[in-house]
Amino acid sequence: MTAPTCFCGLPAPGLGEPGVRVEIAGQMDPAALGYALDELRHLASHHPEPVDSVRLTLRAPRRADHVVAEATLSAGDRVVRAHGTARAPRGAIDAILRRLSLPATA
Repeated sequence: MTAPTCFCGLPAPGLGEPGVRVEIAGQMDPAALGYALDELRHLASHHPEPVDSVRLTLRAPRRADHVVAEATLSAGDRVVRAHGTARAPRGAIDAILRRLSLPATA
């Protein structure tokens, strides 16, 4: 039996605002979803380049004491990927936010 999966996406509410999609697999605190959406929206709106979309996957493996977060941020022709793990969803989300916030290198 596979773990339950939840998809939550926020369409871009206005012209020029990026879409954000969060996928959750496994048992996860529902507050993590709201936190992820808020933080990714904030990151996208303050990114130095216009962001087209952001996608985040949070997984809580069945027999593990950690959460895995993987994110992809698309900005024009540049794609930035980040991976983070932590004991709690917020820690994993914060880890990928730090990596996505790093200045882009040419």
